[in-house]
Amino acid sequence: MEPLEKFSSEAGLNVPKLAAEAIDLATHSWEHETLVEALLELHNAELSILDSDPFPGGHFPLIENSNIAALSYAKPHIRTNETILMDGEGRSNTSK
Repeated sequence: MEPLEKFSSEAGLNVPKLAAEAIDLATHSWEHETLVEALLELHNAELSILDSDPFPGGHFPLIENSNIAALSYAKPHIRTNETILMDGEGRSNTSK
């Protein structure tokens, strides 16, 4: 049994279904950002800032992002051609 499936059954939750629903419902920048961290912790906990050694040897971990669900989810939501990374309600308004 995979760790995710074990957690789901022990907690009485269908975590994969909850994650899929969160992906479908996220619309605001803060929801996308929170979901990215949740997906990272769920599928690749060793890459999360909450891991016991998030910077092995004091360095950023080198990863192949095509295998990381959280990064695959985040990529289409990130802008690199503007002054903000992600548009949506919840971001601070620096023009005031």
